[in-house]
Amino acid sequence: MYTPPKFPRPPLRRRLLIALLAVATAIVVAVMILKQPAGTHRGRPLPAAVLADAPRCTEGQTEGCVGGMAAVIPTVPASAAR
Repeated sequence: MYTPPKFPRPPLRRRLLIALLAVATAIVVAVMILKQPAGTHRGRPLPAAVLADAPRCTEGQTEGCVGGMAAVIPTVPASAAR
């Protein structure tokens, strides 16, 4: 005995719309993967002469030089806070 399907096939226009949306989504995803983020701008790298101008730190010097120590604020552990 023949029983009609519980879920009839969608009309041709709806199937074409679904296919079109799938293709458009795939294109948008591919373009977003390949495109660079808009917020970044890659400029020219700095010349070596500019980078060489920064003085290296001497023994005991901690500020105003390249390779110095950064000021760090130590935190108190949660168990010792009380």
